[in-house]
Amino acid sequence: MSRTSTKGRNWVAAALISAVALGPGTGEMAMATPLAEPLEIPAEFLSDIDGAPDWLRGAMAGLGAPEGWSMTRDAIVVSEVEALRALNRIRAFRKAVRGGTGATWLSLPVADEMGELRDCVTPWATQLIPDLDANDFGQSFALSMLRTDVPEACLIDAGADDPWAGSDRAALRSYFDDAGDLMVDHVNLNEERVFVRALIDAGYLVTKGSVSGRLRVE
Repeated sequence: MSRTSTKGRNWVAAALISAVALGPGTGEMAMATPLAEPLEIPAEFLSDIDGAPDWLRGAMAGLGAPEGWSMTRDAIVVSEVEALRALNRIRAFRKAVRGGTGATWLSLPVADEMGELRDCVTPWATQLIPDLDANDFGQSFALSMLRTDVPEACLIDAGADDPWAGSDRAALRSYFDDAGDLMVDHVNLNEERVFVRALIDAGYLVTKGSVSGRLRVE
């Protein structure tokens, strides 16, 4: 099995992934979106990486977010949505591959036989792609790699209706309670892939509660 346009397991991302920092269709850098206040993300997810600061700088640059963040001894301090989105993509892949409490939602760019890219949004990425690697956050994937009889179950068509397009982080966070769990009033969105993709695009790390089974954001 092989990935699509990117080679090997590195973070020099395909254009779709690095587009997190690009303006729509322009190929130019978009204006950065500042967070309401800087966020500190614990750096423990990098504890097994030698030379973690240099590794993270390369990974973030490859995902189109060389700025908007800094690293202290114990945390990554993030001040821009684009940097948070890239950082949480890295965290999500490492969390999904390592396993643990709850399942982690990933948005995977998947190319069909004609090269058309669609997003596969799923909390079961390691079941769909058994050899998924923690460093595959900058990769796109071939449709044939999905180990399922119904690959369309996770795919979002390019023209799919997206009522959350353009929603900011605060608007999306309002669907969740103070602990980060999806409110009961919105439980109908619990498996809504377009909604989850909007959360990921807004920089949230999205998991599936191990007890409640409801969406949870960090």
